[in-house]
Amino acid sequence: MKKIVVIGTGRMGGAFATAFAKRTSNAVSIRGSHAGSSSAAALSRQLGVRVADDKELLAADIVFVATPPAALDDVAAALKGYAGIIVSAMVPGAGGYEVKRDDGTSAAEQLARLVPKGRVVTAFTSISSALIRDPASGEKPTVFTCADDEAARSTVIALAKEIGFEGVDAGHLDASPNIENLGLLVGQLAYRSGFGNRVTLRAYVAPRPVRRARPGKGSTVPKRRRNP
Repeated sequence: MKKIVVIGTGRMGGAFATAFAKRTSNAVSIRGSHAGSSSAAALSRQLGVRVADDKELLAADIVFVATPPAALDDVAAALKGYAGIIVSAMVPGAGGYEVKRDDGTSAAEQLARLVPKGRVVTAFTSISSALIRDPASGEKPTVFTCADDEAARSTVIALAKEIGFEGVDAGHLDASPNIENLGLLVGQLAYRSGFGNRVTLRAYVAPRPVRRARPGKGSTVPKRRRNP
């Protein structure tokens, strides 16, 4: 059993806390982007999970960051000295929220610089809160995952599978700008192209087309007889 803390009390934070509490055997607690958050207390009562204090936050095995990118500095301050797995689900630009430092790097890369001991993983950026709360039946949506730490990637992929998704290893953390941008694409499809908030992405290898052998030398296909 792993100790999971979800930072963030909005739709995504609430969805993660609900999914981990109801569909896994892990110990789940929540926290706002800063200690003493009233929204965290309200969400705790609603979901029946604990509000993590500073000690519990730093003792967690996995911390999910589901805050707007603008809260990145507050999150990093709360995680100072943390050496566990940090899952960044932040999508700069979504909902009009941007990172404070626009230096061309992703939110996850900035978080990794601010919390250097943490093992930062980008994941769940293209999955809506609606799907996290109530996953799809049939084919599973893809959770694109990247991190410099291979073991951290594997852990998050396994956790994604546990709550109803298919994890894909997209390599090192320098892939995070592309993975974060997938969240913008899903938002475009959901709210501007009319697909709704359950639209998602799925990665798979398309099979090659089956080619029929042409009749000819060495062919076992019988030649058509001409009428006399």
